[in-house]
Amino acid sequence: MRLFGYARVSTSQQSLDAQIKTFRAHKVWKNRIFFDKASGSTTERPGLDLLKVKMEKGDVLLVTKLARLGRDTADMINLIKEFKQMGIAVRFLEDVILHIPLPKKRSLAIRLISPHQASKIS
Repeated sequence: MRLFGYARVSTSQQSLDAQIKTFRAHKVWKNRIFFDKASGSTTERPGLDLLKVKMEKGDVLLVTKLARLGRDTADMINLIKEFKQMGIAVRFLEDVILHIPLPKKRSLAIRLISPHQASKIS
């Protein structure tokens, strides 16, 4: 089992430092941290694409927050499914959704991802 990290910020002016520091605190090697500096509205994420190529069955992907992985709710769900089909576990480090009873998770997940996404689905 190898640990990988994926970080994303929405603009080139934003810093990835806090996310990378979190991955390093969780013992992720520097060469296994992948990132993108791109708006969530773009489908071009070369860091995420390279990460998918590098990871293998049994690896674990760490992401700081739900909103850092997907562009929107549907994208995040599709990515988690894609990683699961590859045999890769995805773990979110700063969101508490995994500790909440199942019936409440969907509603909470939508709100954690983004308030404007919640209004589209609710």
